[in-house]
Amino acid sequence: MAKTYAEYKRHEPEETILYKILEDHSHTFFDLLGGDPDRKSLPDFVRREFDKFLKCGVLSEGFVRLKCDDCIHSIILAFSCKCRFCPSCAGRRMSERSIHLADNVIPFVPTRRWVLSVPFELRYRMASDDKLLKEVNKILCDEINSYLRKEARKLGIKGGEAGIVSYLQRAGSALNLNLHFHLLAIDGIYTVDGEGDPLFHRIPGIPGIHDHEAACVVDGVSGRVIKYLRKSGKLPIEGEEAALEALPSGGLDEEAEKSSRYIPWAEPLKRTFGFDLTVCPHCGGHVRIIAAIIRKDAIEEILGHLNLPTGPPMRAKPSRTEYVYESFA
Repeated sequence: MAKTYAEYKRHEPEETILYKILEDHSHTFFDLLGGDPDRKSLPDFVRREFDKFLKCGVLSEGFVRLKCDDCIHSIILAFSCKCRFCPSCAGRRMSERSIHLADNVIPFVPTRRWVLSVPFELRYRMASDDKLLKEVNKILCDEINSYLRKEARKLGIKGGEAGIVSYLQRAGSALNLNLHFHLLAIDGIYTVDGEGDPLFHRIPGIPGIHDHEAACVVDGVSGRVIKYLRKSGKLPIEGEEAALEALPSGGLDEEAEKSSRYIPWAEPLKRTFGFDLTVCPHCGGHVRIIAAIIRKDAIEEILGHLNLPTGPPMRAKPSRTEYVYESFA
């Protein structure tokens, strides 16, 4: 029996709380910044990101038409903004990368999640220093790899390399600046057999890793980061070491997990939410894109025929209310 998928229903971004807040207050926010000479204005790209977000998923900004080859069923799919600020587009990128990693990168072997957080002083530096950010990430991966190779040598396995995927998260749950790394590392190492094929060696005992073993990795990262900061002139020989001694507040999950760069356009929705836009929910036929609608007159004609709003949501005009900001300290 063929697998059936749920019928796609349009995401309505204009009904979300975030959209309504920005729609009502973004003009006022930027006018307040621009009209106060004592305040530093935001870069132009920030305003462009706001404007792009308010057009994301809005049918009046353009869409593609999809039609079933076997029946009259059709779908209209709004264009996305693809900006970094948009939760919907960020979710799509997350799904695409997850599919790529699961299908093409991470082998079917036990893996583990590692987390590295850093003290506040270093977070602020890393936020504006891309070279420092990359170096801290490299040091963390090197130390995890060294730890796994050291454990492998205890079992008589020489050489080999671990596999690690690293991602940076810039914000905390309160949208505060909180740079920290999430890594997926295989629970072992790969060597090459006599025929040149990769051979995986599981390192036993890692699921029950002790605190002192994790501390070895933490100490290695901390020491190398401090050494790099001093060598690059970002940290005096004495004075700031105490602030960085507690560098990684790293964590290990106690449960091991199993787990073409191109991702077809409908695959993220299919794999994440169970909506397969290439399969007709009515007859099971093949659905394909028949047109991309970008001309305003065509957009208005089609939306009017479907009894859908032909214009964008009305944005509030700048308010002249004087805002008073109070401290919660």
